[in-house]
Amino acid sequence: MGLLICYDIEFPESARAVASMGTELLVLTDGNWDGPVHRLAIKARAQENQMFVAMANRVGQQEETAFCGESVVVDPYGRVIAEAGREEEVLSASIDLSLVHESRQQYHYLKERRVSFNTSSKEIGKGIREIKI
Repeated sequence: MGLLICYDIEFPESARAVASMGTELLVLTDGNWDGPVHRLAIKARAQENQMFVAMANRVGQQEETAFCGESVVVDPYGRVIAEAGREEEVLSASIDLSLVHESRQQYHYLKERRVSFNTSSKEIGKGIREIKI
C-alpha cells in the first residue's frame, strides 16, 4: 500500500514512484474542490500504474472554499468501483488484488517504462519503505 496527499496525484511521477515500490493499492487523502481534474487524475494514475487507487476527499465548506467530496475507489483498469456523493458518508469497497496481476498480463507498464527513476527507496521501519520525489 502506498500513500499520497492531495495535489500529488495530479503528477504522474508521484504515483509512478510509489508504484515502482510494488504498490497494489494507492491511498490518497485529498482536499479538492469542484472541477474534474482530481477525478480524471485518479483514474489515469490507476490505469497507467495498474493498481487500485482509493481517494478520500474532504466535504463541506471552509470560508469561501467548498470541498466537493466525491471520494472514489478505482481499479487497475481505471474503472470506478465505488464512489461517494458530495455529502459526508462512509464509502466501502472490496478489492480483488488478483486484478493487479491480471491487468499486467498483456501490458506491464512498470516493466516497459521508458524513463527510470534515479532515486531509490529505503526502508525506514519494519516493512515500511519511502522514496523522496
